[in-house]
Amino acid sequence: MHDYLTDAAFVEWLYVELLQRPPDDGGRQHYLDVLAAGHTRLEVVRSVATSAEFFDLLCQQRFGPQTGSPFLRSAPPGHFYSPIPSAAAVEALRQRPESFDPTLCAGIDLQPDRQLALLADLAPFAADMYFPDDPAAGWRYHADNGSFAPGDAILLAAVLQWARPKRVLEIGAGFSTALMLDTITQGRAGEVALDAIDPEPARVRALLLPGDERRLVLREGLVQDLPASAFTRLEARDILFIDSSHVLKLGSDVSFLLHEVLPRLAPGVLVHVHDIAWPFEYPAGHYGHGWAWNEAQALRLLLTDSRRYEVLLFADFLVRARRPAVRQIMPALLRQRPGVPLDGNSACSFWCRIRTDA
Repeated sequence: MHDYLTDAAFVEWLYVELLQRPPDDGGRQHYLDVLAAGHTRLEVVRSVATSAEFFDLLCQQRFGPQTGSPFLRSAPPGHFYSPIPSAAAVEALRQRPESFDPTLCAGIDLQPDRQLALLADLAPFAADMYFPDDPAAGWRYHADNGSFAPGDAILLAAVLQWARPKRVLEIGAGFSTALMLDTITQGRAGEVALDAIDPEPARVRALLLPGDERRLVLREGLVQDLPASAFTRLEARDILFIDSSHVLKLGSDVSFLLHEVLPRLAPGVLVHVHDIAWPFEYPAGHYGHGWAWNEAQALRLLLTDSRRYEVLLFADFLVRARRPAVRQIMPALLRQRPGVPLDGNSACSFWCRIRTDA
């Protein structure tokens, strides 16, 4: 690679081409020592091209608009002006002592005892619920999936039987759709009009059984494109089931749902929001996957000091903070996917209701 250049000239060229500046004395000497130790020039290029300095230049689109983004140009990931969290913030979250004190979420009336009382009302509906661990003939839902845990499935099936909604509108289709269809076709929930919308519905289509096209209206698209009537026709005891992108940003589904839909729902409508962990914060491991979700924090803001929303069931809080009571009332809520530790989290559904007295 540029064999006609001396090592000193090669390092000079590399800095100017990739870092857009002359080499500093320390950097020049470092790479000269690396080359003198027998490393190849390609290894030196790889070192510079994977450096934080070169990444920042890419983010700033210093090599043209084909790299980076205007939003990365204004603030690199983790910067205090960036919506992407920093590695330091994630580590601080990882080190934060665990606490289930309800006052951590000041202004939100959790009423854990009332949640447990509702769980007791739901328990008879869950007592004889069965679904297989693995894909099985005649079943749409199975527990060994990575998106809708068996605890969440038990809770959803119980709520369907308890509320007996006329209509369910599901935002984000998948294994939850499969579970609802299994529950409905077993005659457990009465006549339910089930509508779902998803930008990538192939996953749920692969789970459907023959005849499901008569039981489910499945739309491919964005929830933002639905007419207002899709939401305003929901009545008391109907369900708006939200399993979104989990990202609040300009034009996102979360922005639309929190700002345009929830404030217009009729009193008595039940609302489910998926992947909400206590205390309205995602586990540190989520950020390790690169998921910069922020729906939970936005939901917390919506609920704080609001008389419009009544918390019904905060599953993650219950199974972690009130585990002995949950085990006594509804042990099926603690069911795990095969291979998952029994003491792990088994449900992350958040259920609330539009108050009738707000």
